[in-house]
Amino acid sequence: MTEKPTIKVIEFYSGIGGARVGVEKWAAGSGNCTIKTVASFDMNDQANKVYRRVFNQATTSKGIEHLKLQEIQKLTADMWLLSPPCQPFTLGGGRGDTAGDSDNRCKSFSHLTKILNDLPADSKPKWIIIENVPQFSDSDAIANFKAVLDSSSYNYQGVTTSPESVGVPYQRKRFYLLCSRVSAIQDFNKKYATGEERVPSVGCFLKSRGIDITAGHSDKNLVVTPSVFESHPTFLFDIVSEDSASCSCFTKGYGKNYKGSGSLLLLPSDTHSVKRSKQETEQRFVSGNDILSSKLRLRYFSPEELLVLHGFPPSFTFPDGMTVIQKYRLIGNSLSCDVHQILAQCLLEGTATQTQPDS
Repeated sequence: MTEKPTIKVIEFYSGIGGARVGVEKWAAGSGNCTIKTVASFDMNDQANKVYRRVFNQATTSKGIEHLKLQEIQKLTADMWLLSPPCQPFTLGGGRGDTAGDSDNRCKSFSHLTKILNDLPADSKPKWIIIENVPQFSDSDAIANFKAVLDSSSYNYQGVTTSPESVGVPYQRKRFYLLCSRVSAIQDFNKKYATGEERVPSVGCFLKSRGIDITAGHSDKNLVVTPSVFESHPTFLFDIVSEDSASCSCFTKGYGKNYKGSGSLLLLPSDTHSVKRSKQETEQRFVSGNDILSSKLRLRYFSPEELLVLHGFPPSFTFPDGMTVIQKYRLIGNSLSCDVHQILAQCLLEGTATQTQPDS
């Protein structure tokens, strides 16, 4: 029996391992190779605890900007997975459109760009996947990275997409850069995106992934108290129901910062109380005053529900003693495993023979 080739992966800015999960899901489905993560790097202690629990593998907490070329070279990785800090490129982070080496938060990514440039040709990764916010695509940081790709004979393709395009009822638009030194890259938009018309409702999707959304309806800890709406009477809260076609992006502030941090879930008895309009079959954005006057009952999505919306399997669990807010923060800082699964397919389908059997 022919031994499956192994793709050796380094996961930079690993968080709770979302990029790894996505690539491993692709490998498990394809059956023609295995994924071996040879190193992961992140400075978030809470995320590293989760990573160790889930993957039984320690994450190096050393700052990426302090890594030496020789440290990376000896890992002999076939693939790099990167999700650099997004704050330099977001409005909340005080971004400039040309954020690059001048922003201290870009130093680690700039350092990796230099390492990639300086690695000998036979030590450069065959494949790279980068994830960040859409504004990253116009930054000096990615322009500098592309210059190294050009000089190192990489093919690359930029993709701006959301989990909705791969069949998940979740809006999290991100920019991805797919890079390959060994083969052409399949066109994501033409070959793999399902189209939003095929996306199931939030409740149906969660059920298909083994999560009973009704189980959270009786959890008093998830109920949003009236004081939240009293404190934000004119703010428009994003409200969805089990039957909604999608929900908004969940950020690290979910459950704590109510402005733009993610959707709230309407409890079943109130699903017909949401205002209707000719333009919308469901009024998504409702002010705090209207929520109070309509006596709508709302709850937060549970951490388990958010994990599944991000593409993590139901078996993914957090360490004991971690608070709900800590879980929300880690999930909000993560990424879509489902999108990464399809991106890996675009990048790796038919190219696994470029690797060697693991020795």
